[in-house]
Amino acid sequence: PASIRVQIQVGLKILLPLRCNPSYNGTDLGFSLGCVMPTVTVSLTYDGSLLCHLETAFPQLEQVGLKGTFYCEPALLLESLPEWAHVLACGHEIGSGTLHGAVLEDGSLPGWSLQMVEDDVAEGKALIADLFPEQDRHSFAFPWGAALSDDLDVSPATRSVYPVVRLG
Repeated sequence: PASIRVQIQVGLKILLPLRCNPSYNGTDLGFSLGCVMPTVTVSLTYDGSLLCHLETAFPQLEQVGLKGTFYCEPALLLESLPEWAHVLACGHEIGSGTLHGAVLEDGSLPGWSLQMVEDDVAEGKALIADLFPEQDRHSFAFPWGAALSDDLDVSPATRSVYPVVRLG
């Protein structure tokens, strides 16, 4: 089947298959040939509650009518709480990224025990729930996409607390 490349202003690129008339020659988008765009679900996520997320990503998502999930590190979240409350009020998810400040780029948590991870994840969930009670649930993202460190599998610490956990 033919395909097109969609690029949204936020920089997202997705390769979408099109169901088209077999005579499609690839020289145009094919809509005049009766192609049907498939229904797809894309999750746009942003890690770390960075200022650029508030100043750039959020406005761009709003401009094109898309929603995202912002995985917030507690300290940075508290620095810009009114702004993040506005992001939530606009229909975006505020998720927990509690381990972002502790995990090294290789996914390791030097000096952390599983109990420390479990406590941090539970405290992060409670913080998001306290700050944003209108959001009935939220997800968790592992920093750097890693659920495993060299010697500590931290995934069980989140599975018991969150129904949705983002890896990678």
